[in-house]
Order: sequence, then C-alpha cells, then structure tokens
Amino acid sequence: MNSNESQILMQGGSSCPNGIEFDCHGNLYISQGTTIKLINNKTSLRGIDIIGVQYDFRLQANSRQTDYLYNAEGIYLDKTNGDFYLVDSGFNRIQKFTITN
Repeated sequence: MNSNESQILMQGGSSCPNGIEFDCHGNLYISQGTTIKLINNKTSLRGIDIIGVQYDFRLQANSRQTDYLYNAEGIYLDKTNGDFYLVDSGFNRIQKFTITN
C-alpha cells in the first residue's frame, strides 16, 4: 500500500481497542475492554456499544451473564450467516452472538 493518507476512525474511550472486524455493509466492529463498538462511516454511526455494557472493573461482574465482558479481545464475524464470535479473556470464555440488520 503506497499511501500517505490516513483517517482516525475512533480515538479515546475507557480502554485501548484490541480487535477489529469488518462486514459487507461498511460496519467496523471494535472490541474495547467491556464492550464491542460499531462504527459505520457511510451512516456517520460512531462508536455505538452493541455488545456488553460499561461498568466499573472494581465491581464484581457476573461472568455467567453474557452482557458483561471483562476483556473483549479477539473478534470474528462469520460473513456467511452473521454469527459473531468474541473472545473474553477476563472471564475465560468464547461467546457467540447473531448479528441481524
């Protein structure tokens, strides 16, 4: 890639982004600490939390509840059926979600 152009898609937040996935609709899925964020430059959608909830790490989150993530890292979107896989290393689990439009 020979380009001197770049664009900041997301900056800031409570923790560093550590996983990214892209779909055919122009959506970027970004894992960041306790949430998965959705960004779409075509619709100006910026950093909406679609999986997980914001919470204070000092509180005891229940690892059996799927809406609490402790360290969302690796993410994978199965583009054939819309299944979204998430590695949550803080709770030592892999979760599967179905993304619908």
